[in-house]
Amino acid sequence: MKPRLNVLSVGPNVPTHVAYNVFLVQHSCTLAVADSCRNLPPASLLEDCDVAVLHHTLAPGELRDAACFVRLRWPKARILLIRAEAWCIDDALYDDRIAPGANPEALLTTIGRLADDRMNQFRYSV
Repeated sequence: MKPRLNVLSVGPNVPTHVAYNVFLVQHSCTLAVADSCRNLPPASLLEDCDVAVLHHTLAPGELRDAACFVRLRWPKARILLIRAEAWCIDDALYDDRIAPGANPEALLTTIGRLADDRMNQFRYSV
């Protein structure tokens, strides 16, 4: 049985994000949700994060702040941007990007691949 993935979803509570979040929970993900980078969960609520999903509705500054928070709090976590362009954030602050409106299966596939990459990096760095 495949282990549950710990996913952090960051972005305002809009219907598209809610639909993605429901889909992820239905497909073996433990989900923590923050509507902005100011409301990111404290360590006690999310001990580990496999993949952080940063939504396109975050302003560029908020996007950077959320990505920096994730890099500092969970250094091995992967960061997925849901954004049409990536110019507003350094390459080092995210691992992959998909376009807004991508179907939920594409989102889940990308999250799974990023989590696998994370696990492989962890295995080979120990």
